[in-house]
Amino acid sequence: MTVFGEGTLRKGCGEFSEEKKRKSPIRISVARFPLTFQKKLDRVTRKLRMVVWDIKIVWIVGMLAAAAGDASVSYSDPVCAVRGSTVTLLCTFTPVPSFTVDRVRWCRNHLICQGETVSVFDSASQTNNRRYRYLGDKKSNCSLQIADIREEDQGKLRFRMEAENDDTRGHYTGQSGVRIIVTEHSQMTIRSSAGDAGRGQNVTLVCTAPCTFHQLELTWFKDDHALSESGPALQFGPLTSEDSGNYTCGLKTSPNSLSAPFEVYVAPEEEEGGSDGVSGGNVWISYSSLVWRKLRHG
Repeated sequence: MTVFGEGTLRKGCGEFSEEKKRKSPIRISVARFPLTFQKKLDRVTRKLRMVVWDIKIVWIVGMLAAAAGDASVSYSDPVCAVRGSTVTLLCTFTPVPSFTVDRVRWCRNHLICQGETVSVFDSASQTNNRRYRYLGDKKSNCSLQIADIREEDQGKLRFRMEAENDDTRGHYTGQSGVRIIVTEHSQMTIRSSAGDAGRGQNVTLVCTAPCTFHQLELTWFKDDHALSESGPALQFGPLTSEDSGNYTCGLKTSPNSLSAPFEVYVAPEEEEGGSDGVSGGNVWISYSSLVWRKLRHG
């Protein structure tokens, strides 16, 4: 009987193991994709991540809306403003029932207006831009005033209320928002405060425009000569023949905003007692198609 020692066994096992490895048909290797395919795979992965993120946002918004219950925010109509003017965004809100509002915010072009979102106004901040003035409170009024409006103010603004103790169940954002459009100038129009007016009466011409121009100075002209009045209203009283002429108005900062001429005609007093038998006090002027016309009564 042959006896193998421990060294012999180890040698034999080692040789057997090496031989088995050489004869084994199994090979394991790491797959390597072509570079172009790998780039395409990366793009698809990024897109999938974006889709998942969008779904999460929609889900979060839906959950917040459901949790808010009867909370609501009502905004004014879209606003068109001339650059440099002052705009007031009228706004009212109803808090989430059973919660007390502790913080109010306004932000631009953001759906939820929460977290680290940059706000144009934040009641919790001490560094709000002075151009933005909050006219509301924390109960029902959320109106915001914007002074010296600029192109950067253009977009959709939204109001957000947050409950005390940062209880997210009492947070709510009015997602409909209010849109602001900023323009360099707006064509002015003149209208009268009265359809008909007689000699000696008080009448006011008002300079208006499709876009708000609050706090901007106007220039009034009579027969192309500048008048001293710089506000939106030009008052006559009592009317005399000296008030006759062609009137226009426009923004001091925008020559292109000048209105179409508005004609005012009041007959001289001597014409009122002429041969046609028109008696004093019966000569009137009437507003029609931006023109005041003389009406003679026989």
